[in-house]
Amino acid sequence: MASATAQTSVPAATGGAAPTPARAVAPPPPRLAAVDIGTNSMRLVIAEVQPDGSYRVLDQDREMTRLGRGLYASGRIGDGPMEQSLQTLGRMKAIAEGFGVSELRAIATSAVREAANGRDFVREAWRRCRVRIEIVPAEEEARLAFRSVSRHYDLNDRLTAIVDIGGGSAEVILAAGGVIEQVASLPLGAVRLSERYCKSDPLRRKHWKALRRGIDDAIDEKMGKPPFAAEVMIGSGGTFTNLAEMAQLERDGKVVHARDYAISRAEVVRFLDRLRETPPTSWSQVLPRSPG
Repeated sequence: MASATAQTSVPAATGGAAPTPARAVAPPPPRLAAVDIGTNSMRLVIAEVQPDGSYRVLDQDREMTRLGRGLYASGRIGDGPMEQSLQTLGRMKAIAEGFGVSELRAIATSAVREAANGRDFVREAWRRCRVRIEIVPAEEEARLAFRSVSRHYDLNDRLTAIVDIGGGSAEVILAAGGVIEQVASLPLGAVRLSERYCKSDPLRRKHWKALRRGIDDAIDEKMGKPPFAAEVMIGSGGTFTNLAEMAQLERDGKVVHARDYAISRAEVVRFLDRLRETPPTSWSQVLPRSPG
């Protein structure tokens, strides 16, 4: 941005024009940072807010901190995952400060919400990093997912299911014509399910059946009979990113981006069958990146 410089004019006493006042210099757009502390990963986004309310992303960072590793067996965040997550939080705060942000907001989801020592993690984050962490309730997490999707997609003429699969939970929002009809937070995160049901490598038939039954039971308990059958599902989280990238790799032989990439139900079923028969130690051969 540049301000106009007033031109030198002849003094008024000699009949010249009055000096032209200089324009005020507009303040720079505010910069904000957000940290999402999930069960499997921690993410940082730094954005510059534009005058029309939109934003421009300046930088992003992501680290697989595995905060929820072992949580669903012990009920507590382990010392190792806690220490790694605190170090990552401090590093991300330093990155944000380097961009001169005016505000940093950190939110924690399923792992911190459920852990018996979740509040200890929050206190340590303030003591060591001077970052205040907000623990987001499950329903609020789902509504935040809906707000994010509705900013990028027109939902007015669709029966839509929005699904955000994290490490500890999966948030499901059913919307008709852009209006929320049902919200549910399901205990079906990728880490939680893996630790509970993936007891063989590759997955044995009995473990696969137990996994399917556990998923069906959780959906029935939390959601009952849905108000409608969705026409389209919009997914977010590392699971959906990996599915989209697998589809790109299969179709085009390369991965460009996952956002706005459409895949069919038949493709998902085919990928599921392939992964079920593949040992996790060999997933790198079919997955472009590790599950998030």
